[in-house]
Amino acid sequence: MLEAEEKKANLTVLWLDLVNANGSIPHKLRDLTLERYRILLTSKAILIEHFDKVNMSFTSRNFPTTWEGLFEGILTVCTVSEVLIAAAMNLIVKSV
Repeated sequence: MLEAEEKKANLTVLWLDLVNANGSIPHKLRDLTLERYRILLTSKAILIEHFDKVNMSFTSRNFPTTWEGLFEGILTVCTVSEVLIAAAMNLIVKSV
């Protein structure tokens, strides 16, 4: 803010809603993030296969649901997930 005031320039503010950041990252953004940060092809293939093969099922008192694939978002199942979420958010911020 001080820099904008000193230079008599505009101040730009960016607000991100991070309530469900990991659940709202499209898989295409995940793939783009891996590409932009130049992840090795073998590592990239392993990560994409890992995340694409995640299936979820929920159980209530009465019955379990069927197994469903995850088509959007990144599950926080390992440390790599958190790093990937942060990298994807960084791409979004840089693009703005």
